[in-house]
Amino acid sequence: MTDFNADPDYEECLVTFFDVLGFRNLLHTRSGAEIREMLSTFRQVSEGDAEAPRRSDEMRMSSQVHAEIVSDAIVRTRTTETQYHAGPLVWELIDLLHIQIDCLNSGILVRGAMTIGHMHLGIGFDGPEPSKQGRGCALAG
Repeated sequence: MTDFNADPDYEECLVTFFDVLGFRNLLHTRSGAEIREMLSTFRQVSEGDAEAPRRSDEMRMSSQVHAEIVSDAIVRTRTTETQYHAGPLVWELIDLLHIQIDCLNSGILVRGAMTIGHMHLGIGFDGPEPSKQGRGCALAG
């Protein structure tokens, strides 16, 4: 069992998950074009527009968002190990407020959850090296 607190490949991250409320019902009541437009709006407001950091010291000054999108579900990750420890939580809450307002203005209801845990993001949010534990991001319980 790995001690994620002592493992330098893992860092504390804020993880937010949300999706479109009632999406299955929308599939039966809306046209394909309406759903495509709704998902486009949902994705656009959820991804964030900050440029990804290129160096680890840039990542530590601020907390960039990385969003993984699958259909109507979005997982956002943001490192909390920055110069201002409370900053990432504050910025994520502000982002989520804007996402909810933009979605409501487009008639999209969302639901979600937020947690903090240890993850391996990598500088470019590309997860562990191929030789370590497979590909992708891993959240430690």
